Amino acid sequence: ANREARAAFASAVAGTVVLGSVGGASGTAVGGLIGAGLGVVPAVFTFGLSVPLGAALGSGVGLCVGSVSAGSVGFVTGGWVGRRAAQPLSMLLGSPRGVSEGEEGLAGR
Repeated sequence: ANREARAAFASAVAGTVVLGSVGGASGTAVGGLIGAGLGVVPAVFTFGLSVPLGAALGSGVGLCVGSVSAGSVGFVTGGWVGRRAAQPLSMLLGSPRGVSEGEEGLAGR
């Protein structure tokens, strides 16, 4: 594999791990709060048992949704950044005149 592909893959994996773990942690916290809040509604009928059950279910759903969504964003963003970082500077900036080597542009026609 070439240098750009290796850098893109390594950065994509790193982005997935970092953002996926952060998304999972925040999803767990937010999901637990939302689940506990929704568990308060039927608490009168369940003698309060629905509050911790709602918090547990909300935390589980938040963990899954947060990890997958943030991990996907981390994969795409990390891969793009890694590919860009591995490209030579001349490819990113172009030639000083703004015309690439070997191209005449419209002026040469």
